[in-house]
Order: sequence, then structure tokens, then C-alpha cells
Amino acid sequence: MAAAKAFSGLSDSFQFVYVSGDGASTNPGMFTMYFGVIKGECEKELVKLAETTPSLKPYSIRPGYVDPFSDPEVLAAVAGRKTILLQRFADATSPFWRTCTPNLVSPTKEIGIVATILAMGDGKQIKDPDVEDGRIVNNRALRRMAKENSGS
Repeated sequence: MAAAKAFSGLSDSFQFVYVSGDGASTNPGMFTMYFGVIKGECEKELVKLAETTPSLKPYSIRPGYVDPFSDPEVLAAVAGRKTILLQRFADATSPFWRTCTPNLVSPTKEIGIVATILAMGDGKQIKDPDVEDGRIVNNRALRRMAKENSGS
């Protein structure tokens, strides 16, 4: 929030992209995980801040499982890192998730494409049923937006 406040005064229109996560909720229920409550609160606060700071045009993107498989640069960057057992399990099972539940997976290139488009765009609200309050982009919308703008 502090970064969004500070950056909003840099220009007449400042697009701020917050990378939240699938599972975040602006309307948490009894079974919403704690991280989802916290990230959802941040998303709501960014929208509220924009109401009082006209230059701020915030977007939140909610990627699912962040999958670097098709991104050689990211794979190279993380190749030498020691991973915990859970990460090794995720790496071993990611082909299954990629194939059987693509709406739960977010390839790193797609996240980058959409974050860049939003940051460099006009700051207007997005009219899409999968975009909450015109500014909170869920994983399904993120994947669709990436596909529409990647030329493939």
C-alpha cells in the first residue's frame, strides 16, 4: 500500500499492478484461507485508495500455480536453487496440472504479458465478467488476456 501511495503522485495517471494470488477474496467466507483474506484486503484497499487518489489506476492479478515450464529464462534462474520437498512434488506433478486443470495454472510468460499490458495501458476499468470491480483479474481472465495479446 505504501508503494502504491508513493508512486501515485509520480504522474497524472499511474497504473499499479499488484500480484495477488488465486484464492484471494474481497468477500472471504468461513473457509477462505488466511492468505486469501489478507491479499483480498489489500486488493480492496487499492481500489479504495484509487477513489481518493485519481491518478492511481490499480490492478490486481490473481495467478494460480506459477508455472515456469515454458519460460527458459525463469527455468535457468531457478535451476541451481535447492528446493524443499513440496516444491519437488509440485515440479513432478505440474505436467498433470498443466494438462488436466489449465485454469489453475499460470505460466510465467502469461503473467508477465498481462502485468506489462496493464502497467502500460490506459488505466481504465476492464469490462469482463471474470474481472472483479473492473480491476481484480482472476486467473481465467489473466490466461485469456495473455492469449489474446500474445499473437498465438
